[in-house]
Amino acid sequence: MPQILKRLAKVLAIAKKKRGPLAFFLNYLRNMYDLIFFFHSKIPCI
Repeated sequence: MPQILKRLAKVLAIAKKKRGPLAFFLNYLRNMYDLIFFFHSKIPCI
């Protein structure tokens, strides 16, 4: 599982450098992941 997250982080880091709808969408996804992990650390059942 952590390797998948590392791969995701790489993709998102690349996307951050690019501009356009795709980069915006990927930034949105990354923010969603941040929220999910934040809540997961607070509420283990998620």
